[in-house]
Amino acid sequence: MRALNFYLTTELLTIIMRIELKLELMKKSLLILSIMLSSVAFAQFPSPQNFVYSFSYIMIDDYGMCAGEWLAGPTYCSYFSWDEPDTTGTSASLDYYNIYISDLDYENEIIITTTEISHEVEMGIIGHIWITAVYSNPYGESEPSNIVTNTDLPISLDEIKVSENDLIYYNRETQFIEKVNNKLVIKEIIIYNFNAKVFKRSRFQLNKLSLIDLVEGVYIIEIITDKKVLYQKILK
Repeated sequence: MRALNFYLTTELLTIIMRIELKLELMKKSLLILSIMLSSVAFAQFPSPQNFVYSFSYIMIDDYGMCAGEWLAGPTYCSYFSWDEPDTTGTSASLDYYNIYISDLDYENEIIITTTEISHEVEMGIIGHIWITAVYSNPYGESEPSNIVTNTDLPISLDEIKVSENDLIYYNRETQFIEKVNNKLVIKEIIIYNFNAKVFKRSRFQLNKLSLIDLVEGVYIIEIITDKKVLYQKILK
């Protein structure tokens, strides 16, 4: 009886080991297959190449051309360019491109969709920027191109004209910027120090913005409204 039990136990362990071995082989096969499918998918939707971002600053009381139009400063003009993806190895049709940004307030947001291989737009960008290609038949989107990072938007602070009528108020107790003028809609706020370095950029949601993370000092606040751009000094 003991011999029979020993035999059955040995056979059972052998069967379990064989099952575990087969499962391990299946896992490896599935992993290899997923890698192969992923490679095929990326190859099927080639990415744009050599993505380049640059910008220019149009000074206050000055004019400059951007996206085929004359703009009055102060404002920024952003330029994007890239090379078409190599589509010789895919049956999918290239339809258009998506330009993405990811920064303090934008999380992988599409800011531009275009069919061209260059683009201009009136805006300044701080953050990570990249482009993808979108295909049809079958539908799919490529992996990101090379990622370009812009860390600040320098300007000449000598040209800034500070607004006499305050649009915002800095509350030293709460360390928040708060809106005090309801006549204009604030679309965005950019905070500079006196070396023209950007410290913060925000869409100014809920009409307030925390400055807790900034060190004490004097700052220039660029206030972009629905009608014009204003500037204020604050002491933190």
